[in-house]
Amino acid sequence: MSDLSDHLALLTRLRKALSDRYTIEREIGSGGMAVVFLAHDLRHDRKVALKVLRPELAAALGTERFLREIRLAAQLQHPHILPLHDSGDADGFLYYVMPYVDGETLEERISREGALPLPDAVRTLREVIDALASAHAKGVVHRDIKPANILLSGSHAFVTDFGVAKAVSEATGRQDLTLAGMALGTPAYMAPEQATADPSIDHRADIYAAGALGYELLTGRPPFHGTSPQAILAAHVTQEPEPVTQRRQDIPPQLAGLIMRCLAKDPKDRPQTAAELLPELESITASGETSPSLRPISPGQRLRRWALIGGATVVAALLLFVFTRDGGEPVAPTVSANAVAVLPFSVRGSEEFEYLGEGMVNLLNTKLDGAGNLRTVDQRALLSYVGREKTATLNPAEGRTVAERFGAGLYIMGDIVEVGGNLQITASLYDVGQGKAAVGEATASGTADELMTSLVDQLAAGLLIKMRGGPGARVTRLAGVTTASLPAYRAYLEGEAAFRAGRYEAATAALQRAVALDSLFALAYYRLSLAAEYATREDVSIAAASQALRHAGRLSDHDRRFLEGFVAWRQGAHAKAEQIYREILGTYPDDVEAWFQIGEVLFHANPLHGRSFTESRVAFERVLEYEPNDPTPLIHLARIAAAEQRFDDLDTIIQEFLIQSPGSDRELELLALQAFAKNDSEMVDRVLDRLERATDIPVAMAALDVAAWGQHPRGTERLATILTQPTRSAQVRGIGHAWLAHAMLSTGHWEAARAQLDAYARLDPATALEFRAALAMLPFLPTPESEIEALLQELQRVDPSRIPEAGGNPFVYFNPHHAVHPLILEYLKGQLAARVGKSTEALEHADRLGSITVPDGSGTLAADVALSIESQVAYRAGQMNEALKLIEQVRSEMFYQGTLTSPLRAAAFERFWRAELLNEAGREQEALAWYRQISNLSVFELVYLPISHLRQAEIYERLGENDKAVEHYARFIDLWRDADEELQPLVRDAKERVAQLSGEPHTN
Repeated sequence: MSDLSDHLALLTRLRKALSDRYTIEREIGSGGMAVVFLAHDLRHDRKVALKVLRPELAAALGTERFLREIRLAAQLQHPHILPLHDSGDADGFLYYVMPYVDGETLEERISREGALPLPDAVRTLREVIDALASAHAKGVVHRDIKPANILLSGSHAFVTDFGVAKAVSEATGRQDLTLAGMALGTPAYMAPEQATADPSIDHRADIYAAGALGYELLTGRPPFHGTSPQAILAAHVTQEPEPVTQRRQDIPPQLAGLIMRCLAKDPKDRPQTAAELLPELESITASGETSPSLRPISPGQRLRRWALIGGATVVAALLLFVFTRDGGEPVAPTVSANAVAVLPFSVRGSEEFEYLGEGMVNLLNTKLDGAGNLRTVDQRALLSYVGREKTATLNPAEGRTVAERFGAGLYIMGDIVEVGGNLQITASLYDVGQGKAAVGEATASGTADELMTSLVDQLAAGLLIKMRGGPGARVTRLAGVTTASLPAYRAYLEGEAAFRAGRYEAATAALQRAVALDSLFALAYYRLSLAAEYATREDVSIAAASQALRHAGRLSDHDRRFLEGFVAWRQGAHAKAEQIYREILGTYPDDVEAWFQIGEVLFHANPLHGRSFTESRVAFERVLEYEPNDPTPLIHLARIAAAEQRFDDLDTIIQEFLIQSPGSDRELELLALQAFAKNDSEMVDRVLDRLERATDIPVAMAALDVAAWGQHPRGTERLATILTQPTRSAQVRGIGHAWLAHAMLSTGHWEAARAQLDAYARLDPATALEFRAALAMLPFLPTPESEIEALLQELQRVDPSRIPEAGGNPFVYFNPHHAVHPLILEYLKGQLAARVGKSTEALEHADRLGSITVPDGSGTLAADVALSIESQVAYRAGQMNEALKLIEQVRSEMFYQGTLTSPLRAAAFERFWRAELLNEAGREQEALAWYRQISNLSVFELVYLPISHLRQAEIYERLGENDKAVEHYARFIDLWRDADEELQPLVRDAKERVAQLSGEPHTN
């Protein structure tokens, strides 16, 4: 069907032959055996995927036998098997019909994202093997399991084309690879017996293919790949696959063992049935190694979530919020007898105490959580659901609805009456299984000063006596896990409210007041560290985290676990932090903070490990499910939408952010991202006008967003220029020049970039020299060896102890190498020495790196940069495999704020170098994954953007994916369209490749 006229003639014949049953709308895909059309099933009024065997294949088949075999496959019924609706012979066309699934194939997802997160990989593999087990039990073998035959819809996988390959082989009597030029199986996933046309092929070939599929899910590519199908088939028969753990280190041993057993050469050495694999996969999930998973939100759930954003009233929330499964049908949450929901209390008396209405939710949650076997409902999720603008107190019936919404079998409602500074508190306990009447009541009274020291403790103890746990349940003293100071607690609540409203500087100030009023208030220190982090006050954030850790004994068990996760995150132990937060969700599935922190880890750490930051989307969307009026996750979702060029979503998200957080510190940042991502000149002019008059931080944040997630170097130039205005401090102007240099170099303006670094050197000579040396390391720039030698000599003369600290602006973006100058200078000297062939000297610098003290949050930075130097030395000695082995040991474990401020602290060169070596080693899919993520962390990484597109284009061209190759060549050409002449040869070569691939004449 390659010739257009023949294609149209066949399509006309096909439409006519099937006109009484199907209206064929358009072609939506093609494969080795069939062309796929979107069609309308006239009889059942539904969309279907109509697959027509290629004429050359159909002509070689025995039609009756093919249809008999396909009818056997049509009898399969399983949740993860896409069923066959129909099949037949129409005017010589053999066809079969399946449901139309509006989603993507697993092949498309892997191509876009590379290796999947462990939870997604395990779930997908389990669903595919579950489908195989069901089919094998009915005597049906697939014979062509591969990512292209697995459709994804919502969070689930559906296996397509069951029995089709077998039907073709049975109808023709052929078991070999090709028939009339068409593949009967796919080389990358074919079992050895299938590759050698063994006539005794059975269901164990599917198990081998499932092993190859699992290998690709976990690593981003199948176990064998090569330049020809014959080479791949030979590898299946003669070579052992590289252990999956050598390509990805976070795979649980049980899962790795399962994959490698499935890939055994001899069918007798594999698991003998798909069914026996299922308990192993279930135990992997149940063990917590890969759960709870980040389950994607269905379109229906997303629509309902956005319908609620904007601060719904209590009644609206109770009426409109519906839990659904992915399929959309209502489902009641499981109610736990051990879960308790504390609802806001009513407050009467002085307005001074109104804040205790919601404050009691926090205080009683702190008291009751972990008492006996009790688990409290997350207060942020509950308060957001109930609604802050309620006009009346909830009644018990409404309270029961809220409790059931969160799966709580118990709920507490109460009243606070203030008279003359004295508080009378009454709390009523309800059981959702025992009607609307309270099953118990507790009271406490005293002065306001006694609230934190005794009143809440009395109240909680009285409630616990009424609960199933009885009086033996553990009760802690509230002041011991919060604060004894009511003013400190009130400042803490003010800080929390400001944080949730996106006013991070105000939140920082309020929480600083809280810890000033009570210097032992560990929880306030922890929250202060988070707020200061978002206000980009690294100094305050680090100090607060240290104090929180110092007073960790005063935290509740729940909060202490959060602090452990936060400490791991700050130390750069990304996998450990993620694991801790997932374990919290295992006990508290509605914990908003845990979902948010998982999102943070995935968003900021994934690019350091060659994974997409967009994996964080589900976590941030889950935060909005529970807390629709929280603006903070909207910042990340806007960045993701901009990166994916989903501009309608970007507009919606930013509009919602502005509604939820008017006057937020982050408003200009998001407006700049929106304007430049959409290339809307009017929006650009408006936001630039505002930024010209803004303080330093909004401009810096806007430049970061436009560079890292908008991928817009020319927009970044315009924003960085604002920072170089004479009215700004020398410290800020210096960073402006540094950012301008990197943005200009990303568009091929090398000389202009050098001029900007010269301007930077007049303001901060030492840091400017470090950046000049870092750019000289780039292998795609034609830096003369004499210049590298001169830079090396300059670096040798610098005494790091005499480098003055930057000016008085404490914000993280303006202190790129704060406290790490000794490390960076040693690293740069080692790299440049390696570049000019001074291997012994380079290795001496690498050795010295281990003895240099690095600041908190630097993680594995010292060890990583030493490995990088050693990799360079090995490569220049011709030891490419050793160089790759060394660079693959780089762990990139560091706190993300440092990665935003410096390419050296983000190991940007190391990530790019890893991609280069993987590319050279022929591991294309892994290389692609690293190239894709190379410029998603900071302004400085823009320099890698053009070359990453060029390399992706070259790889896709080698893989025969010409459309993708042309797309990336075009992006590279656009970025370097007016590059300096010394860089133009690469541009001219790219234009020639585009001309050859598109069949058009080349013009410069």
